[in-house]
Amino acid sequence: MIFLRTDTVELTKHISEYDPPLYAVLSHTWGPEEVMYEDLVGDRSKAVAKAGFTKIREACRIAFEEYHLEYLWTDTCCTDRKNEAELNASINSSFRRFRSAALCIAYLSDFDYDPSSAHPKVDNSQLPYQLLRQSRWFTRSWTIQELIAPVRLLFYSRQWELFQERSQLVQLLYHITGIDPYALVGGDPAKIPVARRMYWAASRNATRLEDLAYSLHGLFDVEVAPNYGEGDTNAFIRLQEAILEKAKDPTIFAWRDDWSEEYFTWEKCEELIHSGRLRDYLAKSPAYFSHVGHSFPASMTRNDDGYPGTDIEDLNSDDDDWETSSVASFESSTTPVGSSASGPVRSGLNKAIAFLLENEALSTLFEAAIQKSSIGADRLRRNLARLLRQLGKDLAVEATTKDESLSAVFLRQYRMPIASAITMRASEKYLKPVLLDPSESQALHLKDTIPSDTVLEGGRQDGAEIEAKYEVVDEERDEENEPDDIAPAEKEEAADLDFESISAFILNSSAFASLTRNLSDFVDPSFRSQASKLVARVLEGKDTDDRYWSNMRSRMMTTLTELEESRPQSIFLDVEGTQGIMDKVQIWLESTTGETWNWWPLRPPKYTSSLSEARLGWRCRCGKDRWEVLPAEFAGGIGWLLRKYPFYNRGHGTDASKTSTTTVKPGSSSGTASESSSLRTNSIKMGSKSNSEPAQSTASNQWNQQTKQ
Repeated sequence: MIFLRTDTVELTKHISEYDPPLYAVLSHTWGPEEVMYEDLVGDRSKAVAKAGFTKIREACRIAFEEYHLEYLWTDTCCTDRKNEAELNASINSSFRRFRSAALCIAYLSDFDYDPSSAHPKVDNSQLPYQLLRQSRWFTRSWTIQELIAPVRLLFYSRQWELFQERSQLVQLLYHITGIDPYALVGGDPAKIPVARRMYWAASRNATRLEDLAYSLHGLFDVEVAPNYGEGDTNAFIRLQEAILEKAKDPTIFAWRDDWSEEYFTWEKCEELIHSGRLRDYLAKSPAYFSHVGHSFPASMTRNDDGYPGTDIEDLNSDDDDWETSSVASFESSTTPVGSSASGPVRSGLNKAIAFLLENEALSTLFEAAIQKSSIGADRLRRNLARLLRQLGKDLAVEATTKDESLSAVFLRQYRMPIASAITMRASEKYLKPVLLDPSESQALHLKDTIPSDTVLEGGRQDGAEIEAKYEVVDEERDEENEPDDIAPAEKEEAADLDFESISAFILNSSAFASLTRNLSDFVDPSFRSQASKLVARVLEGKDTDDRYWSNMRSRMMTTLTELEESRPQSIFLDVEGTQGIMDKVQIWLESTTGETWNWWPLRPPKYTSSLSEARLGWRCRCGKDRWEVLPAEFAGGIGWLLRKYPFYNRGHGTDASKTSTTTVKPGSSSGTASESSSLRTNSIKMGSKSNSEPAQSTASNQWNQQTKQ
């Protein structure tokens, strides 16, 4: 093995893996600029300059100063990835290396926890636990074994503050990950059915698709030579073949619809294994096991209370129990659910999944979501689960019969396996191979999200900053962790529901139409939908009964309608509101007469706006110039949204190939030229005057909306 010395953050020479010193391990998710083995053996100054060096330095500091451990192992810089033998050993020995460590430091780079910053008068004791649930660390395939293998594991926040030990969080971790408490407290994973262990990995993801299989080698105590480039399907099939050589466990086929009838015993499985058709009967990915969780309840410990499960000691007391050919003994030694209860559930799930996949409108959206680099399988799964939960709630309102009500319960109760299975099957059909280089993949993602004309220097906001400021994204919660308010009796009845009998009710419901619209907006957002969310965000926390905000809401919604109807080539944003002599004369005349004048063919005056307001201008379809005083946040956000969601993408009949960008210069004969001279910037600085380019800079004085009138 290769270690880091914790006092110097330098690599040691190779130390025998079979007689290692006391050491710590670092569990983390990879980010940009990770420090690799070649960085530390080469020019150290370059390694220190990388963003990832802070992570290994802090991990070494904690191991050395707080736990007096002289060595630390981490997968990034303690593995020579150019050495094939070293890489193979690192992958196949990863579980053992984490199990042999004296301490595991789990660093959650997206988990904010700093006890010193807590307000003494505010009760936010539950907030850290809520934030912990959302960490990316719990979504990665490699962290399954890194969570259960170590003897002792400590969670550290982004600020490198110790949160809690794994032993203090067993119940929460069970709810977050679905991993059995028995395994979380150090129990032998081999005593847990193969199908249950596969279920843990069903919703995990990895940068390299083959890692979905390679990361599970230690979980099943098998060694399979990695072969990056073979594809995730072949890698996962080879894993299952290795498992079958080691363990006589028929639950490896439990993902199949015919399992309870055809492959429920090891005797029947042996016939298949020796038939030469085995590969055709193996799952293609861990996601195939996403629906088996209810068939194989979690294995608990003696001290676990309040969990529906069984003690692991009551399960296979005989290591050879899998060899029995008796269905009864298999049921009693494996799961209290049995085929009679799980069969209808599996049947209902399969029918629900088929119902959604065979819907032409939805299948098209699933395909588009998988193929979009900005969405992908993981976001589709999370958002589909969220939408299925809402579908269940809406169906409950429309239901008039008991079966219709139970369909609502069924969709809410099984939203996670349904979403996972649909995502998996859509991915198999449409997903393109991912890039093996994480940095290259990240660069492509940024390219998709930043407009081509965004300036990235000179202190301007880049696309990511503007998007974070203006775009409103629905909260993407992990639906598996949402509170469940379904009564136990309803769950039991819904499990026996004949889904096919109520599919017509669902298809013709308003709730299903709403699901389709919401999924369409998630996959292909429209200007109107995103702008409406922007209006809601601007009004959040405001008193809409107040005359000012009521008026502003009306102005914002009217502006959206007029922009959609006129489809202007350009819009203008004025955050300074500087008045000319003509403006002052016009305002004086209106003030003197007490009337608002119709100034056509002259332009209307520029009224004074507050620091929290901005003027938005565009050319109406009628040919007139239109200006409106609006909340500054809304005005700036509209400019961003129009650039990201142009009207020609939404079926307005405009040929994008014939669109043009109009640049109006001060002093030109255009009807809007006189206005552009007062426009100082196309970005908003809330609460202060803009100090951007002078009026002579024309390109930056417009938000150009490239559509054809």
